Amino acid sequence: MNTLSASRYDGHSSASQPVTLAIYADGTIKVNGEGISLSYSLDDIDIPAQVGAVPARLQFPDNSLCEVTDYRALRAALPAAHKGGFLDWVHHWENSLKYALLGMLLAMAIIWGGVEYLLPAAAKHVAERIPLEWETTTGEQTLAALERLGLLTPTRLSEGRRQHLLQQFNAALHKAGRAPLPRIEFRHSKAIGANALALPSGILVFTDDMVKIAEDDRELLGILGHELGHVEHRHAMRHVLQNSALALLLIMITGDVGSASSLAATLPTLLAQAKYSRQFETEADTFAVSFMQQQGLDTRYLTSILQRLGEEYGDSDTSGYLDSHPATAERVLRLTGG
Repeated sequence: MNTLSASRYDGHSSASQPVTLAIYADGTIKVNGEGISLSYSLDDIDIPAQVGAVPARLQFPDNSLCEVTDYRALRAALPAAHKGGFLDWVHHWENSLKYALLGMLLAMAIIWGGVEYLLPAAAKHVAERIPLEWETTTGEQTLAALERLGLLTPTRLSEGRRQHLLQQFNAALHKAGRAPLPRIEFRHSKAIGANALALPSGILVFTDDMVKIAEDDRELLGILGHELGHVEHRHAMRHVLQNSALALLLIMITGDVGSASSLAATLPTLLAQAKYSRQFETEADTFAVSFMQQQGLDTRYLTSILQRLGEEYGDSDTSGYLDSHPATAERVLRLTGG
């Protein structure tokens, strides 16, 4: 028999009474105190795991309970047949700095693995199954949001220049066997400079500065191929799904449910500010190489404009085409097979 000191609550009032718990090897527990002599079976008693320094609470069938501050003595006094091994193991981990650190590192590794591998794979799987009608609506909303925010304004390119480029783009798209053709838009943007955007549903936007920085229209065909790569791999939707999942995870952790509606309302803006991962950019560059080869064009046209963009804006600039792309030197080596 083992005895422990405890505080008893009768389940009817908040007043406590000091008692002694007598725990027997046959699984019987007796509660003794002034005017109290009760007997219970351990099988009928709920003994939860201790949380930190909070006293352990033994819940009895008659709704009374006893608080025991010495959790280790309580567990040591319980018969071996009592099922509490897993809880003991958890409690041991909680009270061991070494195991707590190990558990923290394990949790961080699981979270990192999920964000780095599981989440992108799931986003790709879901994006490929999203109806194109929904993606079309999202693309239109994104373009409208960019215009509403003043990030995109009407193009200042002449009608003749725009039509000439569209003819070249459409000819290249036909040659590559791409149908239906994407919607290509030209916009002026002081905010984002020389840039090209691939929005959901295949809306491609070229800024005036991107057109002006090109010394040869074949360079723009390389940019077109890169943006088509984003469309082909549905990077915009995958980007939104990945970031939305991360945001929802934070909402679940913090309990800020009100942010969920804000997230849905700002999806177009999220797309507008998309900074794709290196994996996405590598996939788009690989597609651009294939697209240019179909046109019989050397990839130097694409590398030339990339190098010019790097000189103009710098790889670390906060605006411009290179803001969301890997270092220019790295991309040039990849595009040229170096």
